[in-house]
Amino acid sequence: MALSIFNQENIVSAATNFLQNIGLTLPAFFTLIQVVMYLIGLLLLISAIMKLRQFKDQGSAGLVQRAMWQIFFAVLCLNMNMALDVATETIFSSKTSPISYPAGGGTWANERMAMIASIVLIWIQFVGYIAFAKGILILNKYKTIFPTPAGISLGKGMTHIIGGVIACNMSLFTDYLM
Repeated sequence: MALSIFNQENIVSAATNFLQNIGLTLPAFFTLIQVVMYLIGLLLLISAIMKLRQFKDQGSAGLVQRAMWQIFFAVLCLNMNMALDVATETIFSSKTSPISYPAGGGTWANERMAMIASIVLIWIQFVGYIAFAKGILILNKYKTIFPTPAGISLGKGMTHIIGGVIACNMSLFTDYLM
């Protein structure tokens, strides 16, 4: 005699509720990443100003180059959503903000599957948002720290940025593949 808690419908319903609850909390994490990147941008800007001050005192040309790159990456961190929109428009020729379009959609036979698909899409967007932010930080380390630390490369940073843009725009990417 089978117990009712192991009924397939109960398991699917519990998993659906779990995914739905997690999907409702993810927008707060997008905001958290935006705030953290804004703070990192401010710190990079302060660091760049300090490097320019050192240049005034020491006269090393390398400090100016690193400070300019830091200012560039500080602006990217301070305006991460705009940078993501620009990258989206460049890669996909779409003016739709990747975080604003309604997730899911399509002709699914089942409402639960549509909801689960939309939650999975939100998770993929979340991971892409983190990857985009990490790519900016990797490129910052690549261009401003001398000598460049092991494991930091231009290719790694660009891979994170491009992969993050594709993940944030997963529905546009799948439309391109179809």
